[in-house]
Amino acid sequence: MAEFNFPTEFASELVPLLDIALDPRGRAALENLEAQGVRMFSGLTEEIAPKVIELATTYPRIMEFCPNDANRFNEAWFSKGRGPFVGLDVETSAPRIYTWAGVEYCDELPDNPITTAFRSTVTGTGSDVVAVTLSAARAIYGAHHFGLETWATNGPANGSYFKNGAVWKWSRIEEINKFTGEMGPVIRPTLDPRAVVYEYDGVGYRQDVRQFMAFPEPQPLLGETDLILS
Repeated sequence: MAEFNFPTEFASELVPLLDIALDPRGRAALENLEAQGVRMFSGLTEEIAPKVIELATTYPRIMEFCPNDANRFNEAWFSKGRGPFVGLDVETSAPRIYTWAGVEYCDELPDNPITTAFRSTVTGTGSDVVAVTLSAARAIYGAHHFGLETWATNGPANGSYFKNGAVWKWSRIEEINKFTGEMGPVIRPTLDPRAVVYEYDGVGYRQDVRQFMAFPEPQPLLGETDLILS
């Protein structure tokens, strides 16, 4: 994991991404987020982590699609090699965005060992959040060959990935059901009672499809600071 240069522990302080040499696409996205009242930082401190977890466990869309976030942002999570980023409200300093890149090998994305995750509570910022995260992860951690796993029903998020050049690689429609031990449709917990088709231990589950995407690598265009996505 050292080859990817990701942190394995909490940061002592947050570093403003305004101070980082991002590529033009990332810089423009960063300025867009600033205009929306959110300042982006790299790192995650022990002081900020509980506030991020609070956001993860109270914001409906994150709870719907990313319930495992409630158990992240601790020493065990960092030990995998994780490069987190947080967006803080410029007036209140409360977290409104959090993302990360880190090492995560999976069979569906053998050529994309760097997983990514993007969470925003600011309407209309999805594409910019993705662009900033990818740019910053390249600049700070030397990361490349990004991939991600997403849910087919998470349309707005998937749209922001495609706007940043993501390419669909694989879909998983069946897997071993952890409750029955049998092969069956992919399911996930849901907060929407209308979508519930299974119930286990008092929790409602819906059918969904796991989708795996890969982001293209940037290529030089005209000058050293001009990039295109191929």
